[in-house]
Amino acid sequence: MTDAVYQSLIKLCVDICRRNGKNKLLWFGDKDKTLAYEPKAGEMVLTVHRWFANKACPGDWLYSRLGDLAAKVTAQLSSGASTPSTDGTLYRVQAGAFKNKENADRQLEKIKAAGFDTYMVQAGGYYKIQVGAYSVKANAENMLAKVKAAGFDAFITTEQGQAVSSTPAKKSIDEIAREVIRGDWGNGRDRKNRLTAAGYDYDAVQARVNQLL
Repeated sequence: MTDAVYQSLIKLCVDICRRNGKNKLLWFGDKDKTLAYEPKAGEMVLTVHRWFANKACPGDWLYSRLGDLAAKVTAQLSSGASTPSTDGTLYRVQAGAFKNKENADRQLEKIKAAGFDTYMVQAGGYYKIQVGAYSVKANAENMLAKVKAAGFDAFITTEQGQAVSSTPAKKSIDEIAREVIRGDWGNGRDRKNRLTAAGYDYDAVQARVNQLL
């Protein structure tokens, strides 16, 4: 392997780590130790094909340099990690894009429920759910790792959209009908006005009330 190819491999590993929200690449040089280790949120651990199959890959030349590779990748991931962008660019973690606002509202509530301070923007005809706005990309990468660890598909974007207010998720007709029966929505004209103002179909709710009584 030439030095140019080796440098390209380092760049490739840096790119893979960044795409996955990782800021540290580890090499233990031992299969058992590697498989027993539980990586932290920002860590990625190297494994090799020869550990899992009767193969010799990677070759001995590269195998003997994987410690150096991991160190150089981590150094590049760390370089400039605390340096804010100088052109005003903000890095955001995006965890969903929807044509339908109700779907976006539901995703926003799920992410909020997981403990993230999230918001919705509209851009390119989509309602987009985003977390944070960081001038330091490494901070966005750390948040990306947390969002992914919580079970959400996400990536980093610099796209800025128009802020959109979320709409509280509506209850089902059955739930509202039971609340009506309980007296939560008042009576007569007042009930109809309140249900309509809240975005519910009064006739559908009343029909369900009649079925339940």
